[in-house]
Amino acid sequence: GEVHLETAERIVTVGRGLKKRDDIPLVEALAKALNASVGCTRPLAAEAGWFSDDHWIGLTGHRVKPKLYVALGVSGAVQHLVGMRSSKVVVAVNQDPNAPILSQADYRITADLYAVVPALLRALSAPG
Repeated sequence: GEVHLETAERIVTVGRGLKKRDDIPLVEALAKALNASVGCTRPLAAEAGWFSDDHWIGLTGHRVKPKLYVALGVSGAVQHLVGMRSSKVVVAVNQDPNAPILSQADYRITADLYAVVPALLRALSAPG
């Protein structure tokens, strides 16, 4: 279906921390568990072609203002930050402790998204 990131209340965005196109279902699973839309950074749309432009968040992509913005493996280039800075709550997962996105986040997880996302999925599917 069509993606309407500008009106999405929850967005899970992925950046170059995602190593290969075959790993996109991992991101989609987290988005589904959170009832969120999937976004991406410019390199994954414009350069890699892994996502269509309607998923691209940033200065030359979409500007979004969700209640929850989850950034997975997003470094936080200034062009991307412009697109998501109106987000209410930002959760950033990045293994680089110096990634600019971490300074913009309300909740920071300095770890590999490949360890964090499966743990989040387990927690979200746990009964209770």
